[in-house]
Amino acid sequence: MFDGGLFIVLLGVGILFLIPKFGLPLRLISVFVFFALGTVLIAGQDVGFTTTTSVVGGSSSTESFYLIGDGDSNTFNDNGTWVGWIFMAIGALTSFSFLAGYIGGRY
Repeated sequence: MFDGGLFIVLLGVGILFLIPKFGLPLRLISVFVFFALGTVLIAGQDVGFTTTTSVVGGSSSTESFYLIGDGDSNTFNDNGTWVGWIFMAIGALTSFSFLAGYIGGRY
């Protein structure tokens, strides 16, 4: 399972650097972030948060909240797959925009 907090932080950084105010070189970071998140989701990883609660008697219980996925490792994660392909498409479009900016186009 991929950590939900890291996923949200990376998604926020990727979206933040898409803003034209930050300039063209930081858009390259956004390309890497979207390709990385897309690769993680296409690989079938679940995204979620895990909370471990300790009881006074010495036992502990673990609860999981899934943002993307179902927690079943026997089935392939269809929800994560299509979200992963969307992230890959955003990464590809951002990379084309990055290359066009260095060549001289305004996209």
